[in-house]
Amino acid sequence: MTHYSLLTLANRISQLSPGIGELAQLELCNLSSNNLREIPEEFSNLTSLTKLDLSNNAITHLPDDIGNLFKCEVYDMCVNQVQVLPQSMCHMANLSIMRANDNSLQEIPDCVKGWVSVMDLQMRNNKIRRIR
Repeated sequence: MTHYSLLTLANRISQLSPGIGELAQLELCNLSSNNLREIPEEFSNLTSLTKLDLSNNAITHLPDDIGNLFKCEVYDMCVNQVQVLPQSMCHMANLSIMRANDNSLQEIPDCVKGWVSVMDLQMRNNKIRRIR
């Protein structure tokens, strides 16, 4: 079986083309340690992703439909500036590892109830004031 990976860590990438959404068979995506501030909405088309690493960037918000990545098992978004997890993330029932340390999250949304497979949930060093 062929696995398709995109590894662009530590390349100082500051912007992703909306064309990234055309990589429909992409399974592993590591965009860590770049200068990304946003993720294009088209990123939500990468429905074959099983592992996504967006850590160590400057991302302030995630695409509203990021929950379309329902096959994603490992999601690392540590060390960014995300304040809100989109409600669509409740569809990510295959998550086993979710890392959101060192962001600006203000609440843990009720969407985490849908993460029935999560065995490792990390959200330390945020600004969490409410758990829904």
